Amino acid sequence: MNCFDARRALLTDPARLPEPIADHVSQCRRCAREAAQIRRLDRRVAEVARVPVPEGLNDRLKMAGPQPMRRRLLPWGGGAALAASLLLAWVVVGWSPSSTVSASEWMNSMVAHTVYDAAHELTPDPAAAQDFERVLRRLGGQIAAVPDGITRAGYCVLEGRGALHAVIERAGQRLVVYVIPGVATQSMLVRMQGWEGELLSAQGATVAVLGQQSDPAIEALVQSLAAAVQWS
Repeated sequence: MNCFDARRALLTDPARLPEPIADHVSQCRRCAREAAQIRRLDRRVAEVARVPVPEGLNDRLKMAGPQPMRRRLLPWGGGAALAASLLLAWVVVGWSPSSTVSASEWMNSMVAHTVYDAAHELTPDPAAAQDFERVLRRLGGQIAAVPDGITRAGYCVLEGRGALHAVIERAGQRLVVYVIPGVATQSMLVRMQGWEGELLSAQGATVAVLGQQSDPAIEALVQSLAAAVQWS
């Protein structure tokens, strides 16, 4: 049992973990922290989805009788449903105030996540490019052309925010990529725990690329991704 297996199980169904996974999470500080973040997001989604019905609405609908099709939605119903949908999307993506998280704290979280969720060490997944697009759509983004060389891609939670975690191979080096929507922070260069890279905020998101050695491909990739991803 390892952290990668635990993360996959947490993202599948955090409420019903197999016993070996639950044992690992209870003993691993990093996995326990991620489990708490994922479960907190799930609770927020469940709370937002429960839109209360105004008292007496059923009786008022019966008294009103059949309505023309163009008036089939009551103002309250339409407004509440729209508000709930927007708020639900806000919660799923993880749009919470991020002003209290500094650029260095973001990088600490990314490096720590990279170390224990070592997707860069795994064999390439043939479906990685499709996973890359799928996770971007889940986060509210889209990209016209998926980058070449993607070996792994998935959803993760960093500092309580939903993010894309991917691995892209360039010139023989596997670069670790994070894309976090709705986060604006200070751009910075990184040298931490054997990792080097760059953090860049642009167009309503923060993009980071990490490598295990200095490489011009890091700067090129972080800039191209920041410019290519569009957010709805």
